[in-house]
Amino acid sequence: MKNFLISIVFFWQLAHVYGQPNRVHFFSLQDGLTNQQVLDIVHDDDGFMWIASELGLNRYAGKSFKSFYATDKPDGLSVNSNEINTLLYTDKKVYIGTRSNGLNVLDLRTNKFSYYTHDGTNPKSIATNDITDMIEGKDGKLWLATYHQGVQHFDPITKEFNHFNKKNCPGLPENSVWSLAEDRSNMLYIGHVNEGLTILDPLRRSLKRLTYQNTLGKLPDNEIKVLFCDQAGNVWIGTRKGLAVYHPASGRLQQVPLAGLAKNGNEPFVYAIKEIGNTLWIGGESSQLFLLQPKYTFDKCFEGVQHIQLFDLGKGNNTMVQHITPDRFGNIWLALYGGGVGVVSHMAPFFSVFPSDNMLPDRLATVSNVLTGENRTRLVTEGSGIVEMNAEGGLLRQITQKNGLPDDFILTAFKDRHQHVWMGLRKGGIAVQYAGSSDWHMIDLGESVTEVRAIYEDHLGHIWIAAHQGLFIYDGVAHHVKKLLINKPMLGDYAPRTLVEDGQHNMWVGTYGQGLYVYNSDRKLLRKMDNKSGLRNNTINHLLRDRDNNIWIATNHGLAMQDAGKKIGDLAVLLPPEGNAWLFVNGLAEDHTGNIWCATKSGMLRYVPQERRFLHYDQSFGLPLGGFINGSVGKDTEGRLYFGMQEGMCYFNPTAIPSDLPTSPVSVSRFIVFQSGESNAQVDKYPSGTKTITLNYEENSFRIELAVMDFALDGLVEFGYQLEGFNNDWIFLGNETNLDFRNIPYGEHELLIRTRMKNGKWSHEYQQLLINIAPPFYLSLPAKVFYIVLVLLIGYVIISFYFKRMKAESELKFKERQHLQDEQLHAERMNFYTHITHELRTPLTLILGPLEDLSQEKQLAEKHRALVQTVQKSANRLFTLVNQLLEFRKVESQFKPFVPEAGSLGEMLADLTHKYKTLNHKPGLRVSSELPAEDIRTLFDAEIVQLIVDNLLSNAYKYTMSGYIKLSLRYEGADLNHWAILSVEDTGVGIAEKDMVRIFEKYYQIPGTGTQGTGIGLALVKELVAIHHGKVEVSSTFGLGTTFTVKLKVDQVVAQESDPPTASQRP
Repeated sequence: MKNFLISIVFFWQLAHVYGQPNRVHFFSLQDGLTNQQVLDIVHDDDGFMWIASELGLNRYAGKSFKSFYATDKPDGLSVNSNEINTLLYTDKKVYIGTRSNGLNVLDLRTNKFSYYTHDGTNPKSIATNDITDMIEGKDGKLWLATYHQGVQHFDPITKEFNHFNKKNCPGLPENSVWSLAEDRSNMLYIGHVNEGLTILDPLRRSLKRLTYQNTLGKLPDNEIKVLFCDQAGNVWIGTRKGLAVYHPASGRLQQVPLAGLAKNGNEPFVYAIKEIGNTLWIGGESSQLFLLQPKYTFDKCFEGVQHIQLFDLGKGNNTMVQHITPDRFGNIWLALYGGGVGVVSHMAPFFSVFPSDNMLPDRLATVSNVLTGENRTRLVTEGSGIVEMNAEGGLLRQITQKNGLPDDFILTAFKDRHQHVWMGLRKGGIAVQYAGSSDWHMIDLGESVTEVRAIYEDHLGHIWIAAHQGLFIYDGVAHHVKKLLINKPMLGDYAPRTLVEDGQHNMWVGTYGQGLYVYNSDRKLLRKMDNKSGLRNNTINHLLRDRDNNIWIATNHGLAMQDAGKKIGDLAVLLPPEGNAWLFVNGLAEDHTGNIWCATKSGMLRYVPQERRFLHYDQSFGLPLGGFINGSVGKDTEGRLYFGMQEGMCYFNPTAIPSDLPTSPVSVSRFIVFQSGESNAQVDKYPSGTKTITLNYEENSFRIELAVMDFALDGLVEFGYQLEGFNNDWIFLGNETNLDFRNIPYGEHELLIRTRMKNGKWSHEYQQLLINIAPPFYLSLPAKVFYIVLVLLIGYVIISFYFKRMKAESELKFKERQHLQDEQLHAERMNFYTHITHELRTPLTLILGPLEDLSQEKQLAEKHRALVQTVQKSANRLFTLVNQLLEFRKVESQFKPFVPEAGSLGEMLADLTHKYKTLNHKPGLRVSSELPAEDIRTLFDAEIVQLIVDNLLSNAYKYTMSGYIKLSLRYEGADLNHWAILSVEDTGVGIAEKDMVRIFEKYYQIPGTGTQGTGIGLALVKELVAIHHGKVEVSSTFGLGTTFTVKLKVDQVVAQESDPPTASQRP
């Protein structure tokens, strides 16, 4: 029943708009369609329309097309061919049959394409790449028609093709196939390109053929372009030369004649057949669309045509209706080869316009008023005379001065209770046409009148005429005229422009710019109202008395209403919430339900007094563009309302315009990411099954395109959105469907989209889309983990360093304390040694003197002399050790001064060499020196040098048993910068390499030498050399000997005549 009602609605719509192509909406290249040659259209479960063309695949939703073009390399993101012949939708997949690249399948769950092309090595692949038609069999498998290899049977699960062609189906007349259909018995109908119709039993592979020849012409032609199985089980056959129908149960074939309605009088080439309700839609050549209601016998066999109607799409003879598809909302989509896409809305237009295109030879002038009658409506114009329209919107006739009208420029018109027609002429004066007469009579008002803008009949039958000169009250019975002046003089904006009488017989007069005047039945002024006394504006465009005797006032700033039960002047001001041009009210009319319709600059308002709300109707509802004319309003006996416009008239039936519109589902049709850079590239993203979009950080600028899935309601849905996590306020979009977002911060954002139909309430259900924008890498989770680990590591290092530092500081303090204690102990020891040495030095001095004298005593026996010398030697050694300790103490305590004096360094060294020669008692040891023959006088500290050399010679003597000890001196440099190079070379035991680095340390003694010492001699040498601004070096070969080299800076002293001679100069 529902389908039947839908069919009747469609049929009524098409019958009503026959000859009005504007009722069918067309899409072409300008709208985003890739190509005008459209071959097929399918509708998916979400409401998207998929369109096959000769230049790619198109998807339509809402207001825009998305195109899929073939790429150089199939990548799963688009089709592999731009030439697409046929489409099929099932199980969330769009099957795409191409002209030369096989089968493409778009899985809408993943938005990925897969491709099936001929593979010569695979017998289960498709036999050829040219596909002309596709249908889904009752077994869930697909039947594919091809142009070169017959029919293919495709299993979507195994992805395998079985082939039905001349090779394996004996009797199949040819492999070229245009169309397929399957009946209730699973019989397959194959429409050939040249060999008629084949009926195939796929299980037995048996077949039956129908041709033009073997049916004696009942099959109109052997080229079968389209096949369709209807609800009754009949198979409809579209051929090159007309339409036929086959009844499978009886085997009866009948031709269905269409030539009687065809534009050229011949049977048309039939391209498309679709059953909608109980009506068959037949698409043919030359933009022809046939609507056919068949009659059936009791066994559902076609009996004849109950009704047939031709609908000319107006696209010319080169356009063919290739396919017809109804969507789930009831819209009918037409694939037009050469004409793009056509769609017939399931909703009749709310508003109609007269005249339609090319109805009149010239453009219609401004409609100043509308006069309605039972069978006709007259449009009174300012330049085109009077145009009469019938109830169906057709043109009856046009009356001008040429056929008796007093003037083509009519400023206003009025029909009184006697059906007399009164007109105000632009040239001046009033003309009247009495009922039943075709003649016009001029009315004498006693003076010349101009600018007649309103005519009204009061309760007494008197005619009120609003003119520039004032108000004229004409008594048609007594032929008496009374003049009423609103103001003296009647100038400018005092001119009356609209009249109405209230229930108390008071006359309301609206002026051009001085507000509103109310006169009682005695023609006395009762009340003047303007913007200082209740009105928002002084310009009164129209006045209306409703069925409850309320007075409605249309102004340039909203609507005002005088309640019949209230005191005159106690006005209610009604302002539509949108404001702006909606406030400029041109005309008023009341419908049968008491609603007040207001023509405004922005569209039509309907005020519902019971609900105290305004309903808005604009271009989205099909309201024509163009301004309405002040006071140009009419209403017929059927309740239709008429509003005059600048170039015609808008009319409608208020009861056909629902207060609440049907709803439409809304989808996110596209999610487009704007790429950065100069290319301005755009990338489409697709939400997952959980309605989630995941973006990287650079993809934070994007556009979301919303789509109203019901084409008929496109533009009538208003949107609001809220992007949680970015802006928690609801943003109103109106009927705009594009949401642009720029530089959205990273994170998780939930987009909520709510809708409402125009004049309706917001829905409580939201469309939700979760948008996850990944943070930049340096703020990603791995980076944060790295930062945490790094911070912990740094913390660990800092803490470890801190504890190590604390430990080191503690150890350092301990060592410092220990060192301090060692220093104090060492100082105490050194002080003790110093005191001891001082105490020892005095007695040693006293001992050494007598021993020297005793050793020189000649009377001393040799035996005793040897003993004395031994004592003397030990005393000298002890004295030297005491002096060494004292000197080391001075050096260590930095009390040893550097006192250079002029002298002969060679002479001092010669004395030291002589000393050790004298003390040498080792038979195999030779002590020698190698000194300059002529020494120079230099500045040096003799005491320091002596201590250095004495310590070096002493060590050499101590560790050398045989061989030699040689003291050398040489100088380096020139002029006043001189260096003295002292070296002590011996052939003693030598020093091991491991001990070389420690021999200058305090108290260090080389172990295993068998010679005991204090361990301070070489340390003292190093310190003394440093005091003398020099350096000491050592070279040694263990077991062969050692050489100590001391380099001292000595400044040469220029000899004076008074200076004593050096050793070399002495006699």
